Amino acid sequence: MKKQTKNIIIALAVLLVLGIAAAVLLMMPSADDPYDVDAPTAQTQDEPFLLIDNEITDVKQVVIENGLVDETWTLVPMMDENAQEQNNTFTFKGWEDEAVVHTEALSAARSFYMLYAVKDMGEVDDLADYGLDGEGTIKAVVEYLDGTKETIIVGDAAGESTGRYTLYNDKVYIAAFSEMLVQKQVDFIDLSVLTIPIPDDSTLNGVTTEVENTMSHMRFSGKNYPEEILLQKSEDPVMKYEVSEPVFTGASETKIKEMIEQLMSITANAVAAVNATEDELKVFGLDEPTAVIDFEINDEAHVIRLGAKLNGEYSLTIDDNDTVYIVAESNVDSWANNVLYDLRDGFVRLVSIFDVQKLTVEDASGKDVYDVERVKNEERSTEELPYYDLSVTKDGKAIDYKTAYQPFYTDMLSVYVLNEALVEKPEGEPLFTASFEHVENGGTEVVEYYALPDNDRRCVAVVDGKAVGVVRMSDVEDLMAKKTAVGNFEAIAEAD
Repeated sequence: MKKQTKNIIIALAVLLVLGIAAAVLLMMPSADDPYDVDAPTAQTQDEPFLLIDNEITDVKQVVIENGLVDETWTLVPMMDENAQEQNNTFTFKGWEDEAVVHTEALSAARSFYMLYAVKDMGEVDDLADYGLDGEGTIKAVVEYLDGTKETIIVGDAAGESTGRYTLYNDKVYIAAFSEMLVQKQVDFIDLSVLTIPIPDDSTLNGVTTEVENTMSHMRFSGKNYPEEILLQKSEDPVMKYEVSEPVFTGASETKIKEMIEQLMSITANAVAAVNATEDELKVFGLDEPTAVIDFEINDEAHVIRLGAKLNGEYSLTIDDNDTVYIVAESNVDSWANNVLYDLRDGFVRLVSIFDVQKLTVEDASGKDVYDVERVKNEERSTEELPYYDLSVTKDGKAIDYKTAYQPFYTDMLSVYVLNEALVEKPEGEPLFTASFEHVENGGTEVVEYYALPDNDRRCVAVVDGKAVGVVRMSDVEDLMAKKTAVGNFEAIAEAD
């Protein structure tokens, strides 16, 4: 063998040994470690070796009195949902149904039934010199299924080596332990509050179509929503989503898409409590939530509650779980504090022109009634959206669809709500009324516009007797002018 090749192999072997040692030597002492004390000078560094070597299937439980975080843990073996073995990981007793990060719990427990040591110091004269008198910094009792127990006492950080002084069977060792032992028990909870899968793309006849996220409903309540708001997927062909309560109108697709994206993935900054009591929920403001959203996205239904906001963070619980998470405001700001105006599409009411068999419009000049007949256009219809050819008459006389009825109808749908002014339906008669009699259910929707008292530039829009917002007087005056023209069988738009 060439000398150069031999040297390379030796160097790689040394690196391998160092890598193994680095993997097991955790919890290094530091100048800030209150348990780091002066210790006798070590003579030589031993190679890592297994001081205790057992299998998880032998363990009944591991009880850890952890002075590093002033807590006592009981870790019990369990089967991970993706595993085939009977026991392959750990959780905390009493938290079997909680979202524990099982790999971290396994790491903490395994430190004591599969314990690595880096130095055998034998019997010592005074255990107090190593922080091993009494119960030390950490006391762990491993109970095995055969009824036997082992006790491990962990003391100060070793001054001459990586690890901590450890008492086992009356002898002192320097041993390595999981870095998970410096965490609080709540820190073992998964910070992923919610993850809703994106639908798989669909493939038909070799053509792949991207499937979008869908929202079935969103209901908003809590202190930020003194009047509950309900959004739903709409069956109306004009609207994808609708506001169903407290008014009936179209909903903003842009705003809903923003909320869907944020609700599908929520990650917490921390966990404040697990199995929170009523008193603890009250401390976090969750007894009277700031905001509550009950929703269904991609066929997954959830309820999220937000408690008090402090320093840009909210406390949060989800569904029936009393784990209290702390989340950044930026993770919930799309839905936590909306007003109805933000959630609307902005129009007074969108009614499909194909779903109206009779339109009645009325103002001070009189009433006009338009009868509509529809015939399905097979060539222009799709499976999702049928198309109809319409013919319109008034008093038995034909109205030109393209130059009169259609543009007039479009203008009626285009009246935009300016704000969410808290106004009541004014007294007196409306300036303009449009009644839409539906084909599908035979029902009638009525849209009215009333002059706003003390403001001659604004009107109040009223749908089925309920005020829904303020609109421009000029828009209503335009409708009245076009009503007169169409009623006189005049065109209000150019033909294509």
